[in-house]
Amino acid sequence: RGSAVVDGALGPRLAEAASAALTRHVASERHLFSAGRLDQTGRSDVSTRGDIISWISGDEGAEEALGLGAGIWGGHVPGSSEGLLGRCPPAVVSPGAVAQMFRSCLSDHVISAMPAGVLMSSDNYVTNAMMSVYAPGAPGFVPHTDHCGGHDLRRVTAVYYPASNGDWDADRDGGALVLRPGEDGAGGRRETIAPVGDRLVVFYSDEVEHEVVGVSEGASRERLALSFWYLKPPPGRFDPSLMSRS
Repeated sequence: RGSAVVDGALGPRLAEAASAALTRHVASERHLFSAGRLDQTGRSDVSTRGDIISWISGDEGAEEALGLGAGIWGGHVPGSSEGLLGRCPPAVVSPGAVAQMFRSCLSDHVISAMPAGVLMSSDNYVTNAMMSVYAPGAPGFVPHTDHCGGHDLRRVTAVYYPASNGDWDADRDGGALVLRPGEDGAGGRRETIAPVGDRLVVFYSDEVEHEVVGVSEGASRERLALSFWYLKPPPGRFDPSLMSRS
């Protein structure tokens, strides 16, 4: 079908930590958010895309998290090799660490599930995660694919809904992600996915047309999502990471 849905993607402990980091980023760094763009021209049109977005590169909140950790552990903060995301209290995990987790750990799972050569190793490129916020009453996002032509290397889209979304009721509050698998969105089965907390949705960026339904005025919370894209190798480029998988 070109898509997959994973519920309980991070599990209660890690989901709580990731959600605390992302909701803190949304609340404290609101000045970094801007209207979502329609395409590479940079145009924004609230009638076709109603979210605001912020790009997370991987170092956001690191100093704050280290300071909190130093107080909790008496000056010692567990490093990544000690399982930082899994062992830290939720307030200590930074939004940048969540983005890094998507870039490295999740990409390993996605790459291993694909045929060799379909995706580049995440070590071979740099791309940011996108934090998206739809406020109550915000319009959705019109049907589209995450692909802008032959130069666009995006192959797989991953969308994670933080635990703060809770048990989101898309029938009541809107905000559903609608996938239309199939060539150019035609002929495929329509799939409506509620943005419930700790749910991960993965689909082919260049094949699966999708849209976001507008959020109801009466929704009790903002609809949050973190998106990340995994890239295919550019034409003619050799990816040395493939040697170990041959």
